[in-house]
Amino acid sequence: MKTMMISIKRLAAALCCGVLAALSLAAGAAETGRLGAVEAIKIATDAYIFGYPLVTFDMARRQQ
Repeated sequence: MKTMMISIKRLAAALCCGVLAALSLAAGAAETGRLGAVEAIKIATDAYIFGYPLVTFDMARRQQ
């Protein structure tokens, strides 16, 4: 049970890192032009779509 909570915390931390990375990319894009809310949502969605499977695969690998 305790290892499951640690894994959930790591998953949440990894997803937060992905969103922060997307936001930092968005901030870099804002220097060249204004980034709209729709573009920021697309970047965050891509970060979640591509990051979540990596984190869950790593969690499954560690449990075996």
